Amino acid sequence: MAEIGENIRVLRLSRGWTQQELAAQLHMTRQAVGHYESGRTVPDVETCRRLAEVFGVELEVLLEGEGGPVQLPRWLWWLTALALLVPLLLHSLLLTAARFYAVPQGQVTQEQMQLLQTRFALTGAAETVEGLGYMVFLLALIVLVLWELRQRTALPWRDKGRLFVSLLLLSLPVTLPFALGDPAAGLWNYLFPAIHNGVRLLMALVLGWLIRRVQKR
Repeated sequence: MAEIGENIRVLRLSRGWTQQELAAQLHMTRQAVGHYESGRTVPDVETCRRLAEVFGVELEVLLEGEGGPVQLPRWLWWLTALALLVPLLLHSLLLTAARFYAVPQGQVTQEQMQLLQTRFALTGAAETVEGLGYMVFLLALIVLVLWELRQRTALPWRDKGRLFVSLLLLSLPVTLPFALGDPAAGLWNYLFPAIHNGVRLLMALVLGWLIRRVQKR
């Protein structure tokens, strides 16, 4: 019975009802529905029967829920991972390629000027890829948040933590080796996009949690 409040909330949201709309069908106050969903009070047997009738489900579904815990689908994991890792790898490759076109300080010859132009073109392309990478990863995060909000229950924080840690760890092989081999560009230039996207991933996971908290009220 401890989960009945969550089951009521899930059934209500799956039907697109507000607490007020459910309360009207039960002929009770919105506050009473809110207390049931938050677990402050437990509905009696007769109220549970009325709830099951309103939702159009068996009483066991109301008491035990509609199924197992939500799991992150493999396609969504790959979408998020590729949206992060592919731009990071391209960014690292472009920065690394640019260092081969460095010229010594001093007087610049015509040939060295061409090398500089190539270097500037590669670093500019790296910056463009970095910006596009932010946009692609943001779109993937929007898909992630929308998918979670469409589920009957929230993605467990354990799974969110696994997603966050796994993506951060996977970003190291596509940034750190290039950064260590390019002391001229500096470690920060390689790692900043990964850190930036890591922060955005964390914010997206927290945002999904906050939206569900608001929905529960």
